Amino acid sequence: MIKVIRSLGCAVLAALMMLSVQPAYAADDGKDFCWKDSYGRGVGTVPKKCARGYQRIGLLCYRNCPRGMKRFGFDCHSVCPKGFRNDGLFCRKAEYGRGAGYPWKFGDALNDKGMKSRCEKKHGRGKCEKNGAIFYPKCKSGYKNVGCCICRPSRPNCRALGLNNGIDLSCAKRVQIGAPKPGICGSGQVRDAGLCYKKCRVGFDGVGPVCWGKPPSRWVQCGMGAAKNSKTCGSIVFSQVSSVGQMAAFAATLGSSGAATSGANAATKAGKLAKLKAQFEKMKKAFEAAKNGAKMKKAIAAAKAAGKIKKGYNASQTLSKAVTEEDMVRAAAEIAAIADPSGVASTVAAYTYPKCSKYFPGQGLDGKKTSASKPTPRPAPTRTVSRGKPGKLTWVKSTGRLPGNAFYGGSERGRRLAVCSASYKGGWHPGKVVSGKCNIGWGGKEQVVRSFQVLTTKGARFAWSNNRRAGNQVAGGRERGRNLYICRASYRGGIHPGKTVSGKCNIGWGGKEISLSKYEVLTRR
Repeated sequence: MIKVIRSLGCAVLAALMMLSVQPAYAADDGKDFCWKDSYGRGVGTVPKKCARGYQRIGLLCYRNCPRGMKRFGFDCHSVCPKGFRNDGLFCRKAEYGRGAGYPWKFGDALNDKGMKSRCEKKHGRGKCEKNGAIFYPKCKSGYKNVGCCICRPSRPNCRALGLNNGIDLSCAKRVQIGAPKPGICGSGQVRDAGLCYKKCRVGFDGVGPVCWGKPPSRWVQCGMGAAKNSKTCGSIVFSQVSSVGQMAAFAATLGSSGAATSGANAATKAGKLAKLKAQFEKMKKAFEAAKNGAKMKKAIAAAKAAGKIKKGYNASQTLSKAVTEEDMVRAAAEIAAIADPSGVASTVAAYTYPKCSKYFPGQGLDGKKTSASKPTPRPAPTRTVSRGKPGKLTWVKSTGRLPGNAFYGGSERGRRLAVCSASYKGGWHPGKVVSGKCNIGWGGKEQVVRSFQVLTTKGARFAWSNNRRAGNQVAGGRERGRNLYICRASYRGGIHPGKTVSGKCNIGWGGKEISLSKYEVLTRR
């Protein structure tokens, strides 16, 4: 059986590298490196909106043209003043002709009266003059006669007209070159590398289409992962990079590379890459049959002595009994390490680490500790004002689904709002359940917490009171050494559960923390 394991060891690892969906592996002390939690936030979109003062042209935004200028393509050009001709990049105070004039004609007396009369009849009394033997209309104000029939203006003051200096009667237009900017993203979006993406959830940082969780507390960033310290990060990254070369050579040659031993060469004889999965199944059956044999036990003992099996992991655990995908990959790696010292097993080990949330289930994705890792002390259940003995107060953990006996403290738009309490920023804060999450007010904003506790009616009866000093008030949270008591207040057509802070009822609503002075407190009967 040992020979069967040897012949299939390397082939199995190659198959696992291609077939495993989520590799994961614990280092020597179980907590050296982990892959940061992540999730996709969709494909980025081109920003479609422009900031105020800009207009969209194509895919980009251009500043609106200032007064006295007009868009020409992507640029802004001066608008020519009245009386100027538009000559492209110039504005010209152009000359104009006075026409053919009014000469003497048959029937006129032998004097100028006929010519002058006809000219003034057309252009007005006193608005004609004689040039040579012909009468012409006088040039307009600001123009002077040139030759017989041309009126030419005086040279314009280009700067005074808001234009640039020019030549002769022409002034150069002012041109404002278009400086395009990308558009702005809509509400609930952020811009990354010129595209708009949905904002990441609290505790995640966005890089393109992926939202990445932050490293666990006191760990360091390590690419797509996190490590205990910089030295560990460098060591693991080196191991991963170098192992890529090993696995690439092995997969390309099916174990015939110089790094592979006889076990890998045997895998070459097994045939084509497409048969690796079937070989993997054979390996599992072979190991199951051989696991209790004297030779296998001896091999396992030798591997332990050589340090090939990491602390806390027993290579005799079979693949059929593996609980998680990580166990599957790691068990196969250890079996292959026993059967074939080709070094391919280390390739799997270099990549098979868990996600950080599996190492640290009690830490939030932002690396901060939550109630799962080091519980914040629950608040005292009531103020000990009354000497009565109310029933036992019961909080039930929830990640979205509500228990059948959940206590509802408010309503909005036809839906009931259960009372919840969530751990946030080192304290516990009462709030309301909305869409399977606990919404609380904190730091001026409405915070949405996915893991929380729900107040239930099991063993206790409750009542709302307008008396803020009523006995047996229910504390739903605690922060900075003070209890936060459950309250409810009317706001925007609904009734919202929240917490009492400095004589007011603070609720989360519309993304903000709202403080209301008129409210009721929850008491136990």
